[in-house]
Amino acid sequence: MRWSLLFAFPQLFLGLNAVACCEENGADIVFILDNSSSMWSHRATIDPDTHDTTFWNANGACQSSASSNILSYMVQDTAFNRPPQSLNKSLPLLPFSQTSCREYAGDPYNERGVLIRNAIEYLAQTAPTSTAAVMGFAVAIENPQPPLQLNVVANVMQVKSMVRLDSVPATNYGPPLLLARNWLNDTSYIKTRKRAIVFISDGAPTDGNQGFNSVDSTMPPIYSIFLGKRSTPDTVYLKSLSDRSGGSFTRIDPSHPASMNSMMSTIIQQIATSIGRSSKIVANPRIGGKNADALGRLVTNKNRSAGFIMAPPVGQ
Repeated sequence: MRWSLLFAFPQLFLGLNAVACCEENGADIVFILDNSSSMWSHRATIDPDTHDTTFWNANGACQSSASSNILSYMVQDTAFNRPPQSLNKSLPLLPFSQTSCREYAGDPYNERGVLIRNAIEYLAQTAPTSTAAVMGFAVAIENPQPPLQLNVVANVMQVKSMVRLDSVPATNYGPPLLLARNWLNDTSYIKTRKRAIVFISDGAPTDGNQGFNSVDSTMPPIYSIFLGKRSTPDTVYLKSLSDRSGGSFTRIDPSHPASMNSMMSTIIQQIATSIGRSSKIVANPRIGGKNADALGRLVTNKNRSAGFIMAPPVGQ
């Protein structure tokens, strides 16, 4: 039996509500994205009452859990240069009553790369004197792109091209935070008076206090997004990094990409609040087509979050 889960992802509408007058010269921002294996979805369950879908990272008993039911849904990105290169993902759909899965998938829709690319594009449009840098991390730093100023189209394309998803064991905070701190204190890179780090992760570090030790008086504010369906002890460490550096911490349920888009919008606004009083990133959640499933019914979650359109099992 195969279920099909269709989701029309919200995109960041990068525009101005009015003519914006740039009071500042933008911001220097390093984007850091967690590429640990727990970000990936491997199993799913569906609440029969709310139609909410929960995605699970498969480890332990959950990894051995199998099902003849398959859930197919669309993701936003694939692991860079890793097969299968398909945006249509299929997972075993386990009974809702299952008890073997314990760890939620951090980014089941592979949305974090889209968030960062859209934010870079927004900065290039509204404050082109800004710089942007990016890197992934897991057991080590992946695909580091040092800061480039966004007033050159080729630079914008280069930084965006280095936003690459992966699925690798370990979640070592220390190396990427240290490199980001070094970049943002290098006068050959810095072009503005505002510096910040946007850090996206779904778990506690696996390298002890290395990340915390990198936060000194020269560390720019860390604006962290914790991808987690519920608060866990893992949230404490990342929150402490943001608190200590003068940034902000937010937990987002990754099952609702509209919320992820909205939070990235808010963070970029906070970092570059004086770029233009009337400029905004607008999170524009839409459900594609005619806002209806194959039977003409719009199906939303009980908590009114946008976007799940469920088709019934084939033959029913």
